[in-house]
Amino acid sequence: MRQAAPWRSGRTRRPVLAWSFGALALSLLTACAATPEAKLEAATAPPNRVAKPVEPPSAPAPPRPDPAQLLGMEATHLKTLLGEPNLIRREPPAQVWLYAGGACVFHVYLYKLPDAAGYRVTHYDVSAHPRRIHPARDCFGSLLQRAEHRQLDS
Repeated sequence: MRQAAPWRSGRTRRPVLAWSFGALALSLLTACAATPEAKLEAATAPPNRVAKPVEPPSAPAPPRPDPAQLLGMEATHLKTLLGEPNLIRREPPAQVWLYAGGACVFHVYLYKLPDAAGYRVTHYDVSAHPRRIHPARDCFGSLLQRAEHRQLDS
């Protein structure tokens, strides 16, 4: 007598069928568990992270004053800007005004030009302490600050 194959027998088929049906039901239930709105909300929600505070960018350093702005300036305007010079050296047809800063001496050369009523700045120079390098912009900037403080004090 021949025995039926296990896959054809009713006994073997029922557990396989039950297991298949259970897996299908479970997958359908998990797919339907969340509504489309909940899925969309979950997909678009930001992740739970603590944001670091953003530091504002630091302000750029103000440009250093350029002593070239003095060129062509009248003597009266120069006095208004830098104050009285520490020394005026008269060498006709020129005058050399010396402004002494903490670490530098700023020389401003003024000439009486034919088309001008008074003296005008034609050149400037800086001399510094022998052990220090003091560029013209730094020296001029320190003199401007000193002049501003004097104007505020008076």
